[in-house]
Amino acid sequence: MLRSPARGDAATLARLGSDRRIADSMISLPHPFTPADAAQWVESVTGADDRRGFCILDGAEVAGVAELRDIDRVHRQAEVSFWIGVSAWGKGLASRALGAVVEEAFGDAAINRLYAYHMVRNPASGRVMAKAKFQLEGTLRQRVYKNGVFEDVHLWSLLRDDRR
Repeated sequence: MLRSPARGDAATLARLGSDRRIADSMISLPHPFTPADAAQWVESVTGADDRRGFCILDGAEVAGVAELRDIDRVHRQAEVSFWIGVSAWGKGLASRALGAVVEEAFGDAAINRLYAYHMVRNPASGRVMAKAKFQLEGTLRQRVYKNGVFEDVHLWSLLRDDRR
């Protein structure tokens, strides 16, 4: 379901992530998402202390990415982010991948809290988070400026104890 990204994944990630429907609903994914952007992402999550990246697999094919970022070992928390290529939408991959990332994160004893954001106009991401037992903490008004528009986002969290 998940594996570490490799340099050879950059072209596939760029192709998947360059679909405007992906970039439009992601807070930090640029459009277009070029092979250079994808290669930079792979490099940035490889061997970093404060982030871990994963390729989401659909069988043997790369279908998207997930990431633990801003890993804060002092406050024992990390942000979760993910996206799935349009051709793999509706297969349950996002839910399964988020579950795998949660297991990976809480396998690290230093992590107690995961949090995630999604644009209010992207309720599908909220459904994925709710299914994974994340709790909606609130709405951050005009938290993101994307494509010339301020966007409201929902903030979700999952605590280690929530899984009991």
